[in-house]
Amino acid sequence: MTEFYAGWWEVPAHLMSATNLGELEFPRVAECEPVAWVDADDWRGKKDSVALFDVNLCPPSKASAGQLVAAGRKSSKQRVCEDCGARCQRPLPRHSETDQRRMCPACRQIARLRERQAEVAELREQHREWAAKLLAGESGAVVQVDLVVPPPTDSGRKRPATAARVRAADLTGRRLLDVTLRLVGPRAKWVPEEAVPAEEGVPKVHKALLGKTLILWASTEMEALREAAPHETWRPEVASWRVKPGEQPPERAVVATVRTAATQWRGQLDPRHRNLVDCVAPGSPDRLVLLLQRMATQDPLEPTSP
Repeated sequence: MTEFYAGWWEVPAHLMSATNLGELEFPRVAECEPVAWVDADDWRGKKDSVALFDVNLCPPSKASAGQLVAAGRKSSKQRVCEDCGARCQRPLPRHSETDQRRMCPACRQIARLRERQAEVAELREQHREWAAKLLAGESGAVVQVDLVVPPPTDSGRKRPATAARVRAADLTGRRLLDVTLRLVGPRAKWVPEEAVPAEEGVPKVHKALLGKTLILWASTEMEALREAAPHETWRPEVASWRVKPGEQPPERAVVATVRTAATQWRGQLDPRHRNLVDCVAPGSPDRLVLLLQRMATQDPLEPTSP
């Protein structure tokens, strides 16, 4: 079965394009059928799909050893990594315009990771200031909204949420609210016993949260809050409902989401494609407060007792 790869970082070493095969120190020829394809950019920078061949199935070119030696003398191609000294089978490109070293794929990946880590590290102070400003506000409330979603039907169709648990804490982590709102009729199944009707629970939510800067993990929670306990000041078109990292929260009630800022503050990279590893949600309002406190002080962990 033909494999498809999203980028060169996913391609195993034994799969090469026809050009790659011809660039080998001991060249081979793509005379067999492709075994895989990879999405890549062509020489014009446009998206393209490149055929990949199994090097073990491709026959060697007709060049003799002597011809390869003669060709090597005339070639300016370098195969020795200037960082680790690896003797590579394919020619090595220069790393970048500012770093002219020719490096093997491993050293080049390490160099790119270091460059990406440096970029992320420069943003960490910005996220520290952002978290500190959120915690310094006098009217902030950290909110978490968890929907109760029944299992899908036998046919696989998704069922709508039956309830929404709304929890909130102040900026010290002290509990402000914990109420589960019923989103369906009284005869519906899959509703928690503690769920209360909207006419009973929504006023509690409004009393605890209206007029405050709402701090949530993700924007989807604000959407769930607006549906479960709607209020005109929470409509997206009424107020700016997100505060970006680096921006100071306005005086009026807005919504700040932490997920993106926390992911960038952590700065952990996936070594395969150098993307940020998504930060796991803390799981409760008081734990989100703790995360913000750690972001604001740049302390990754509380000190432990000896």
